[in-house]
Amino acid sequence: MNNKKRLIRYLKPLRKPLIIALVFAFVFVFTSVAQPFLLGRALDASKAGERSVFLSYVLIAFILIIIGTISSYIFEVLVMNASQKIIKSARDEVFEKINAISMSDFSARRYGDIVLLEIRDMENFASGLFAVFKSLMQGIFTVIITIVMMFMVNWILAIIVILLTPLSMVMARVVSRFSHKFYTKQSNLQANLSSISLETLNNIEIVQALNYEETALATFNAQNKLLRKKGKLASFSASWVNPSTRLVNNIIYALIGVAGIIMLSYDQDLALVFAVMSLGRLSSFLAYTNQYSKPFNEISN
Repeated sequence: MNNKKRLIRYLKPLRKPLIIALVFAFVFVFTSVAQPFLLGRALDASKAGERSVFLSYVLIAFILIIIGTISSYIFEVLVMNASQKIIKSARDEVFEKINAISMSDFSARRYGDIVLLEIRDMENFASGLFAVFKSLMQGIFTVIITIVMMFMVNWILAIIVILLTPLSMVMARVVSRFSHKFYTKQSNLQANLSSISLETLNNIEIVQALNYEETALATFNAQNKLLRKKGKLASFSASWVNPSTRLVNNIIYALIGVAGIIMLSYDQDLALVFAVMSLGRLSSFLAYTNQYSKPFNEISN
């Protein structure tokens, strides 16, 4: 059974809380995405001297902030509970399989591999599962709703943002593939180091009887030094994923800002193609550009 099918099997008993979490995720994202639109309209109303309209937009935005905060809290609680239940099921399954395998298969495996699977891999799975659930659920709604709002504000700039977005994903994929080989090597070295430690400690009497202490220590130090070297390379290479995507997204943000300023000078002409630009609309669109790129940054992180 591959990882996707196994994860789907874990998710089936949690369909109800996950559906409820999706509803609250949608409410949170909608309230967050609606705020720049309302504040942009409030800015235009303030510039036009329409005080009552300005206050109404600000009041609605404030109410949406409260609703969004409550929805975000409930969403995170539901997702955390669901991810912890999945981790418990996975740990129970691993424990049952370890107890069910034959002694010959158990002896053929390194102790370090089993320890790494039960402890470190499960911890990574737990932290990654919550982050992916949170980023994926909110990210999908954020991208869809933000695209709709961007087209409502200015369809020309919206098309520019959508066309430039794949650049950040390509950058993240290139850096991730480069760092993957270092993480694979690091994982293997961690298993080797755990095996050396456990086998030496479990057979300490034999090690002492054969006067093998110095050799065992030298082997451990050599593996530890190599692990430290490969671990630094893995961490350093992986740390470039998020900054590289943010760099591309910041360049897109700057290009949109320049394009928006240019469009302000041709507002009357753009009205003929239903692409009116104002100071409030530009402010809203720049906020949407940041919101649109945020899910990609979080997932790459």
